[in-house]
Amino acid sequence: MTLNTRPSHLPTVWLRLVVASLCVLLLASAGWTRWADREHRVAKAEGDAGILARSLARHAADLFLIADLMSSDLADAAQAASADADPDRTVDLRVRHELARFPLVRSLEAYDAEGQRLTRPKPGLSEWTGIAEAPFFLERRFSPGSGLVIGEPIQAANGDGWIIPLSRRWNKADGSFGGVVVASLSSEALALFYHEFDVDGHAGISLMTETGTLLARYPFAPERIGRLKGLSPSLDDVRLYERGTFRRPSPIDGVWRIQAYQHVGNLPLVVFAGLSYETVLAGWLPSTLLVATGTVCLVVLLVGGSLFLERYLASNRSATVEMQHLAVTDALTGLGNRRAFDEACREEWERAAAEGQGVSLLLLDVDHFKSFNDTYGHPAGDACLRRIAQTLGTTVFGVLGRLARYGGEEFALLLIDVTPSVALLLADHVRIAVRNLELPHRGNLEGVATVSIGVASIVPREAGADGLAQLVKAADEALYRAKAEGRNCVCQAPLPTAARPDEMATPVVADAA
Repeated sequence: MTLNTRPSHLPTVWLRLVVASLCVLLLASAGWTRWADREHRVAKAEGDAGILARSLARHAADLFLIADLMSSDLADAAQAASADADPDRTVDLRVRHELARFPLVRSLEAYDAEGQRLTRPKPGLSEWTGIAEAPFFLERRFSPGSGLVIGEPIQAANGDGWIIPLSRRWNKADGSFGGVVVASLSSEALALFYHEFDVDGHAGISLMTETGTLLARYPFAPERIGRLKGLSPSLDDVRLYERGTFRRPSPIDGVWRIQAYQHVGNLPLVVFAGLSYETVLAGWLPSTLLVATGTVCLVVLLVGGSLFLERYLASNRSATVEMQHLAVTDALTGLGNRRAFDEACREEWERAAAEGQGVSLLLLDVDHFKSFNDTYGHPAGDACLRRIAQTLGTTVFGVLGRLARYGGEEFALLLIDVTPSVALLLADHVRIAVRNLELPHRGNLEGVATVSIGVASIVPREAGADGLAQLVKAADEALYRAKAEGRNCVCQAPLPTAARPDEMATPVVADAA
């Protein structure tokens, strides 16, 4: 095993989490602010539509009050003129005077009990034919009430558009039915009046009865006058509340509008005023697109910057790892160097002490290596060390423990949780493996490169504070004994705390035989 120099990816993970959080925060913040701005615009439009509906309701109340007063005056005049020698002249003068004062009232006429006109119509204007059979005339004949009644819209007799009849009964001096006074309002004239309140060309204004009958509308829709029902979202809600707002497309032109409704005083009428979403949100969509573009650009810059920073950190981390690797790696053999081995020994020593395990140290020295360099040259010596290191690192020996080049032609192998007898056996296998490489060495008695190995074992938990130093010293002394006893052999150092009691052994020397 070699020293672990794998890089930590924790900074990259945190960077990605932070960037992702910032991106989500930016997008959520932009979305929330744009939605809040939209709702603010819509709420303001609801308020504006409510103000417009109240203003038009006030106008409608005044208009119908004027028509009521005019018809009341004409009814009084008709009653007074019924005993006059020339009633037509008196009534006609009163009508001309009233119509001149209030041009929104299309016509004002008085009829007797048989349906005969008592006033002269405007030139070219004839509102009624067969009025004695009209529903409102029959209703006034048999109803003693004398108040103003708003009738269903009807087509003018001359085909000149839709009119709204406002009828009132007048009585003779004896209280009997004298006739009917009828004022008419032009639905189209009201639509033209409502047009003055459309500042963007997309507003919608309607005047209708509480039962849902359309009396007037802008934009003008003559085909819908008098028969359209259910303009409101719920007629029950409209009847229950004096005013309100709702959002829905128009059933006539399909335009989505923010609608407000307002009852017209004590009359059975309701005014609806609507502002189109297209107008209300006209400035919102471009600003939203601008904010969205800016937010996306920020997100792209943030992500791009994070990727650049991540690559930089990765490159820097790789360079750091490479430097760390070089600092703990032997350049010639690729094994851990002395520094790496010392750190590994301290780590393994502490772990073995905590777990009550034993450790063994093998120190290897290439026999007569100076002679090898002198005979074959230093490049050949380097190649020899590389072959031995490769053999040690690619076999079971390098897997079982911490392997390193200890210095010069020396190698070290630290074994964990291995008994002294097993450590001795493994050391002999290492010796044989190197011998079997058959690297030519004329300066060695064997004729090939061989190694001498010193083995020492100890239980860290039972050793003193200088136990690791004792282990290294014992292995080094065993190595020198192996050299002194002829090389190409293994010697094991005896230590009182080297192994478990039943594993204690006397020095063993293994030769090549």
